[in-house]
Amino acid sequence: MRLGAVLLAAGFSRRMGAANKLLLPVEGEPLVRRTARRVLAAGFADVVVVSGHQAEAIEAALSDLPLRVVRNPRPEDGQMTSTRIGLDALAAVEGVAIVLSDLVALTASDLRALQAAFRIRPRGEALVPFYRGRRGHPLFLTRRAVDIILSRGGRFGCKHFVRDHPDLAYVFEADSERVCIDLDRPEDYEGWGRG
Repeated sequence: MRLGAVLLAAGFSRRMGAANKLLLPVEGEPLVRRTARRVLAAGFADVVVVSGHQAEAIEAALSDLPLRVVRNPRPEDGQMTSTRIGLDALAAVEGVAIVLSDLVALTASDLRALQAAFRIRPRGEALVPFYRGRRGHPLFLTRRAVDIILSRGGRFGCKHFVRDHPDLAYVFEADSERVCIDLDRPEDYEGWGRG
């Protein structure tokens, strides 16, 4: 099963304050680059990054990586628009992971484990990771789920798909809370290193 990934990197990160969280250094490199490298190391067949807010800086941070970037011309319209643009841009794949660029703790090994779980899931068109009752990321979707989302108009996104089709969503219990750790606020950034 060929799997692709859409890495969402278009948002305004307003809860972080003045800084664009995706450009903050984590262990010596911008967060968006660090996440992208881990996605690439997981072996997805196609990786598409959706930029938007401060697109030039985001794209510069990714410029030498083997991935494709598409821009959301209206990132102020929200994450759903970025997701749809990324899904539209994917090459022929049988499934896709929707990856948030601020998943600071997620590793390539975590992503490979989720890929394996998605491939052998017993049912459903989406795999939703949880850890001890907390919903995590990334969400994995089959091609059929992607087609449903894209057919439903501009305001319909992945959350709506899972909400409207609970019978098609397979809940997967991850073995680590890394699927739940992201950077939203300045206090979340503390401890992740700025070097």
